Amino acid sequence: MRSWIDLGTAGERAAVSRSTVNRWIAAGRLRCVEVGGRRFVNVRELLEVERERRTARVRRGPRVPLGMGRGDSSGR
Repeated sequence: MRSWIDLGTAGERAAVSRSTVNRWIAAGRLRCVEVGGRRFVNVRELLEVERERRTARVRRGPRVPLGMGRGDSSGR
């Protein structure tokens, strides 16, 4: 496996768009290097960011309007 890949390939490997890879770089979550006008990311770092993204997902239940949640004894 190559250590550094271009942003398009990085998006394909992480199953996200190239724009998402760019956002990760801009947010400081992923480093990149520029060589000859092209940007590259480290494969291991990319996989770590992707793993963090997957484990950070939280399943959320349906939204409940204010005043309608559990513990509301106002009777509305």
